[in-house]
Amino acid sequence: MADPSVIKFFENGPICVREPCKLVDQKTGREIVPKRFPVYLCRCGASQRKPFCDGAHNARGFDGTCHPTADE
Repeated sequence: MADPSVIKFFENGPICVREPCKLVDQKTGREIVPKRFPVYLCRCGASQRKPFCDGAHNARGFDGTCHPTADE
């Protein structure tokens, strides 16, 4: 089995996806194909390049604090 992909959550910032993976638009079901990896995905909702991060979280003062449970 191949090594699992690494997905990193930056504190109060984006999600970094380091290796190629399938990204799918929730509403349309269409695949989103990045030009290169790693990609940085928006968590704050303010990016003008969604689903990709454009740094808008910095000006917004985004608080990305989360504490997922083991079953999430």
